This record gives sequence, C-alpha cells and structure tokens, in this order.
Amino acid sequence: MFGVTASRFLGAAVILAAVLASADCGGNGSSPPPTTPSPPPTTPPPTTPTPPTPPVLNPCSVLSGFFGATQGIVNGVVCTDEQADRSSAVWLQMQDGDGRSLGYCSGTIIDTKAVLTAAHCLDGTTKAVAAFMGTGRQPITTREFYVSPDYTGIGPSSLDVGVVIFTSSLERAPVPLFTSRALTGGESAVVAGWGTDGVSASGRTLRSGNLTVTRVTLTQIEAAFSETTSGVCYGDSGGPLLASSGGVWAVAGITSKVTSGCLSGASIWANVFNSSIKNFILKYVPGAGQR
Repeated sequence: MFGVTASRFLGAAVILAAVLASADCGGNGSSPPPTTPSPPPTTPPPTTPTPPTPPVLNPCSVLSGFFGATQGIVNGVVCTDEQADRSSAVWLQMQDGDGRSLGYCSGTIIDTKAVLTAAHCLDGTTKAVAAFMGTGRQPITTREFYVSPDYTGIGPSSLDVGVVIFTSSLERAPVPLFTSRALTGGESAVVAGWGTDGVSASGRTLRSGNLTVTRVTLTQIEAAFSETTSGVCYGDSGGPLLASSGGVWAVAGITSKVTSGCLSGASIWANVFNSSIKNFILKYVPGAGQR
C-alpha cells in the first residue's frame, strides 16, 4: 500500500511585523522641556537551546515498552513477537465489500478505538478495515473510516491522512499527537511500520528504526535516504514517525511515500502539526492526546 507516488502500498507560519516610529515635530519654534531618558530595556539572559533527542538504542521499545531485538522498515530492527503483540503500531488490511483483501498498511493507535493511518490506504474501493492485534488473536474489523477532504494524491498540498474507528477497544496504549511545536530539520525521530526492509519481500513484520529529519514543510516531513539511518518501504504506509516532546514520544508524521524507491531518495510523512491535518484528526478522534 505504498509507493513512489503514494500508491496503496505504502507548519510553520511565517509572521512579518513592521514597526514604524515617527518623531513629533513642533511648529511653534520653542524647545520642549528636557526629559529624563528611560533606561534601556533589560536584555533577557541567553537561553540554552534544547539538545536534540539522541537516537534510541532500541526503537521497538518506543511503541511496546519492551527492550531486546535483533538487527533486521529499511536499516532498522525487527521487533520481537512480544513487542509486536504489545505495539501501538498495528498492521491493517484493507478489504472490499465482500471481505477480500485489497492490500496492507500500517497505523498508529491514537485513542482506545481509533487508528491513525494514511488517506491513500483507505481511498478507492476500500469498504472495511481489519486490524491484526497479535499472535493467535482474531482481527478486529470495522466499516467506519474517514479520509481527509484535502487528500487528492497529487503534490505536497494533498493531505495524506485518514482515521479508522473501531467499535471495541484495541487494548493498546494510545500514542499522543505531536502538536506543541513544529518539528525541525536535524532532529532525531523514530519510524515504525509493518512493511518490508527494502531487500526481502516479506511483510507482516514490525520493524522500527532511527532517522534524522532533513526537511520540514507546512504539510510534509522528509528524511533523506542514508545507509546508516532508517527509512520507509512498501507496507509502511500509514505508520508513525515519532518525535519526543517533553520526554514523551508522540506521532509527528504519517508515512505517506518515498520519492524514488526504498533504498534511495527520501521518505515522506504527512505533518501532524499542520492545522488542517490536526483538526481533521481531532474532528473524528476528539479524545486523542496531544503533546
């Protein structure tokens, strides 16, 4: 459910202020009485910038609370079965009206009954969505899902975000939305998804990894491919890009696409900080947490 053009498999606002000061010119030829000059404004002490979040030793632990994984998402780690069965990143199957599979995506639990995913996963002929909730458990299926009205599938103005609502609890810890500030280039982040690693074709494996954000726009977050950091691939669509806010990991981006394949170009996520994306999510999931 994600591809180079956002196929099914896989803001900062700028404020300009102009301050104009004009001197009062007297016309009567007299000099104004002397005035005592005001003291210069106090210069605030310099602030120390917040240090960037260091890479996570085991990124699988961010979503599951478990440590210990083997080396294996692209350039990431393969999460253990125990981690996958507790993870807030879930594997989704899109279905037609007869229950036949249309493909697979990833998603993030953001409330007890709600999963955040990509719009392109839900677009088209999808009539139902099944969430696989762990080894030996039956999937939970729903027909209630919503796609952003600003999703067109064309260009950066297309907001690739959707939500899936289930009727019963998903029994996983929800992940809050990263809305307190805009993410910036150079920050460390964690990515997770159920797609391939760019080499093998196997799916239905939860992987996670570290990366460095290289560019942020009003609608998207990007990370250039690197041999030493992680990226997204087929099946990771809809999964989370996580950033730390006050020591709490929150969903800053929704996996949307890659620019030129899994092992080159850049990975791209829909930017949750964008007001239209955030408002769309909260319209259907008002109980979602925010950080």
